[in-house]
Amino acid sequence: MASGPDWRGKTLVAIHGATIGRIVDVLVGEDGQAEWLAVDTGARFRSQQRLVPVSVAVTLGTAVMVPYDEDQVRSAPQAIPVNGALSLEERLGLIDHYRLG
Repeated sequence: MASGPDWRGKTLVAIHGATIGRIVDVLVGEDGQAEWLAVDTGARFRSQQRLVPVSVAVTLGTAVMVPYDEDQVRSAPQAIPVNGALSLEERLGLIDHYRLG
């Protein structure tokens, strides 16, 4: 069972309050802890998912806020989890993009 917040369906907002998208999934690591939020950043008929680290996300009323702007999230490397897991290359690309390490 995953440990951490279940923010599925909530709106993800940028540090300055702009809407980034809707959280569609929470990916967990090997330890069962929530690690990434899968966010639909696309327009109404053009779905596009990007991952955002859970470790920097905070609840803000009925939304979830991250310390990034919408451009940084939308420009994140595309990562496609296989059976809920990221490849090492995808994980490192996201860590570098969000300057987590």
